[in-house]
Amino acid sequence: MSNSGFVGRDVELSRLMEVFERVRHDRTAEAVRVGGEGGVGKSRLIAEWTGLLGEGIRVLSGGCVELGTAGLPFAPFTAALRCLVRELGPDELRCFLPGASDLAWLVPDLGPAHGTADRDLDRARLFERVLALLEALDHPVVLIIEDVHWADRSTLDLLSFLTCNQRSVGGVITVVTYRPEDLDHERRGRLAELARVATRMVLPRLSRRDVTVQLRGLLGREPPADLVGDVYRRSEGNPLIVEALQAGDPERVGDLFLARADGLPERTRRAVRELSVAKSSVPFRMTDEASLRPALDAGLLIVDGDAYDFRHELIRESIYRDLLPGERTALHRRYAETVDGSSAERAYHWSRAGEPDRALEEFWRAAAEAGESLAYTEQLDLLERVIELEGPGRDRARELAVEAANLAGEHERGERHATELLVQERSARILLLRARMRRHLGNPGDIEDLREAVRLAPEGQQAPALAALASRLMESFGAEETEAVAEQATEAARAAGDDASLAMATTCLSALKIRDGDTSGGFPGLREAQEIARTGGYHGALMRAIHYEAHLLEAFGEHEEAIAAARKGIATAEGTGLARTSGAVHSIDLVEALAVSGRWDEALEAAERGLELAPTPALRAHLLRHRASIALARGDTALPATVIEENRALGSDPHELLPLIVLEIDLALVEGRPDDAESIAGGAVEEHDLRRTSRFSWPLLVAAAEAGAGESLRDVRADLPVTGPIQRAHAVYFDAATGSATWDEAASAWEVAGDPYRTALALTKAARALATSDRAASSVRLTRAFDLASDLRAEPLLAEIADLARRAGVSLGEPTSHSENVFDLTSREMDVLRLVVEGHDNRQIAAQLFITAKTASVHVSNIKAKLGAGSRTETAAIARHNGLA
Repeated sequence: MSNSGFVGRDVELSRLMEVFERVRHDRTAEAVRVGGEGGVGKSRLIAEWTGLLGEGIRVLSGGCVELGTAGLPFAPFTAALRCLVRELGPDELRCFLPGASDLAWLVPDLGPAHGTADRDLDRARLFERVLALLEALDHPVVLIIEDVHWADRSTLDLLSFLTCNQRSVGGVITVVTYRPEDLDHERRGRLAELARVATRMVLPRLSRRDVTVQLRGLLGREPPADLVGDVYRRSEGNPLIVEALQAGDPERVGDLFLARADGLPERTRRAVRELSVAKSSVPFRMTDEASLRPALDAGLLIVDGDAYDFRHELIRESIYRDLLPGERTALHRRYAETVDGSSAERAYHWSRAGEPDRALEEFWRAAAEAGESLAYTEQLDLLERVIELEGPGRDRARELAVEAANLAGEHERGERHATELLVQERSARILLLRARMRRHLGNPGDIEDLREAVRLAPEGQQAPALAALASRLMESFGAEETEAVAEQATEAARAAGDDASLAMATTCLSALKIRDGDTSGGFPGLREAQEIARTGGYHGALMRAIHYEAHLLEAFGEHEEAIAAARKGIATAEGTGLARTSGAVHSIDLVEALAVSGRWDEALEAAERGLELAPTPALRAHLLRHRASIALARGDTALPATVIEENRALGSDPHELLPLIVLEIDLALVEGRPDDAESIAGGAVEEHDLRRTSRFSWPLLVAAAEAGAGESLRDVRADLPVTGPIQRAHAVYFDAATGSATWDEAASAWEVAGDPYRTALALTKAARALATSDRAASSVRLTRAFDLASDLRAEPLLAEIADLARRAGVSLGEPTSHSENVFDLTSREMDVLRLVVEGHDNRQIAAQLFITAKTASVHVSNIKAKLGAGSRTETAAIARHNGLA
C-alpha cells in the first residue's frame, strides 16, 4: 500500500522548485500555501520536494495536532525547533543566536524560560527571537507547518508574524498545508491573510491517466482496464483511496482502511486500535513494538522520529470511528493514566473517558502550562473549560481568564469575564484590567473604571491604578487633573517601591511640564523615567518614555534631537528583542521628524523600513499617511487616494482618524474639489472634540481653513492649546488664512519651526499678496520659496511658483544648490558613504540608518556612479582622498 510511485504532481513540484530557486539566488523570502482534501497527497508532495533540494538545505518541520478546543500551543514550532536544538546542541545555538534562551518557551531543552516584568512583551520577544533564528541560520531555510486546519491560535499568531516579516529576513521559505474542508471561520480568515504574501496551490484529484500510472506502480504490472475504471470511479482520483481500493473491495470509504486493518494479526489489530485513540504520535516505549511490524509493512503506520504514527489522519479517523463506545472510553482512560505528554492531552483523554472531575484537575494544570508557554489564548480557552465544568475555584478561574484575555488581546472575552466578576465583587485589579480592555475596544467606561480602581485599591497598592489613570487622562483631559493624579501616583509608587508605576508617572509629569513650556525640567524628567524603567526591566514603560521624548522634541522644532531620540527608541527595541513590536512606534516618530524637517527621501526610506516590521493597522496607517502626504506634495494623487480608501475603517480614535482626514482634505483641494474639501472638514470638526487632541487638531484646523471653513472655526481656534513652535506655526498659518495675521508672519513661524515645505507654502502666498503692490518684495519671497520647493522636488508648488513668477514678470533662474561636495552627493548618500568607508556591508548600513538592505544597495550604486568608482574599496579610497569621510 505504501509503495506507489509519485504521480500527477509534476506541475506543483515544478512550482515549488521555482520558489526555491528564486529564494536561493535572490535571497528573497516566500510563503506557499498547499491545500487539498485528506489523502490527496500534500505531505507526499512536500516530502518529494524537500528530497530534491540537496545537501545542506535546512528543513524545519512540524505538524499541528487536533486536540479539542485548546490544542497544543505552538506544537509545530516546538517540534521543528526541538529537532534543531538536538542537532546543534544548546551551546552552539546560543553562540550564533544572541538571546537564544528566549526560545526556551518553545523548547525546554534550552533550559528554564525566564520572563520579564512585562508579561505582555515576553510573547512579542519570543516571536522576534524565532524570526531572528531563521535569519541566523544558513540560507535557504525551509519551514514547513503541516495541518494548519488544526492550528491553535498561538501557532497562527506566530505563523502570521513570521510570514508578515519574512521580507526583512530573506532566504526563508515557509510552507503550510491544510484541508480546506476542515477550516473553521478563524483559520480560513488567517489563511486568507497569508494569501496576500503567499503562493497558493490547491492539489486536485488525480486524472484517470494518473490513476493508471499509480496502479501500475502498486501492482508492478499494467493494470487491467476494468480495474482502472472501477478504481478511478470509486476513488474519484484520491491517491490514498486508490491505494486502499487496490487492496480490497469495501462498500464505504472508511471501510477501505478498516479492511486493511482487519487483515492484520489479532495482536497487531488490537495495538492499532489502541493507537487510534492518541491524537499525536506515540513514543516507542509506550507501545508493544513487536506487534506493530505488520502494521508498518501494511502501510498503516510510519516511524516518526522516536515514535509511531498513522500514515495518514484518515486512517486514524476510520479506525477510531469503528471503536465501540465502551472501548473508546476504556482506551481514553488508559491513555489519561499513562500518557506523559502535556496536561492538555490528559485533560482531553479524561474528558473523553467521562471523568469530569479528573479532567478539571488537568484543565487547571494545562491552563498554567499554557500561560507559562506564553500561549495566552490557549490559556484563556482552557480556563473557560474550567468555568464550564463549574468545579471548585470557578471565580479564581474567571480572574485568571481576565488576565489571560488581556495578555492575549481577546478584549471582548476579557471584558465579559471581568464584568461578570465585578457583579459579585468590586476589585481594583479587575477594574484596572477591564479599563485597559475597554480602551482597546473603544468602549466607554474605561476612565470610570480607573477612578473606581483608585478608590478601591488597598492602602499602599494604589500606584498602578493612579499611574494608569494619569496616563489615560493625559491623552484627552485637562492638564490640571492629570498633573494632580500623576503627582499622587509618583508619591504612591515611591512609597511602595513600585518602579514600573514610578516610571509611568514620571513620564506623565515630565510630558506635562514640557507642554507647559518647561523644557529644561521636562526633558531631563523623561530621561529619568527611561533610566528607572531600564534599570527595572520595564520595557513597556521605557519605550513609552522614549516615544514621548521624540514626539515632544519634534513638537518644539528640535528635529535633529527628535531624530536621535527616535533612533534611540529603535535601537532600544532591537536590543530588547522587540524591534518589530515596539520599533514601529519609534519608526513613526523618526519618519515624522524627517518629513517635517524636509528630509523627505530619508523619511520615505524610514517609512518603507517601518512597514517591513508588519505594524498594527493603526501604526501602518500612520506610516502610509506620511508616505502619501509626501507623494501628494510631489504631485502623486494615486497613492493618497489608495491610502485613504484602505484606512477608512480604522475606528473612532482621533489620533488615527484626524491625520487621514487632513490628507483627504488636501487631496480634494489638489484635485480641484473645494466643495468636497469644505464638506469633509466641516464633518470632521462637528464629529470630533478638537480641544482634546491639539497635536492632530491643529493640522485639521489649518486644512479646514484652506478649504474655506476657517471663519466658522475661530472659536475652536481660540480654545485650542498651543504646545511648541510646530503648533504655534499652525496657529499663525490659520490666522493668516482667516485674515488675522500676515503670510509673512506665517512663513516666519514655519521657518522657526524648521519646516521648509510649509515655509515655502506661506512664502508663496505672501508673494501672491504682494504681487501687485510690491513686485520686488514678491520676487524675493518667490525666489526663496522656489529654492525650498526645488530641494524638496515639490512639483505642484514649483508649478504654482513658476506661474506666479511668469505673470508677475519675475525671473527665478536656477535653484540655489545646497550640495556640500563636488560630487553632488545628497545628505543621505553622505551618510551611506561614511559607513561604506568604515567597512560596513549593505545589511549593516540598512540597520544603522533604519532603511531596507535594498535601499542601501541602491544608495551604494548611486555613490559609486557619482564618484566613478568600480568597487567599494575604490569608493572608500576616493572618499578619503577628497575629504568626504
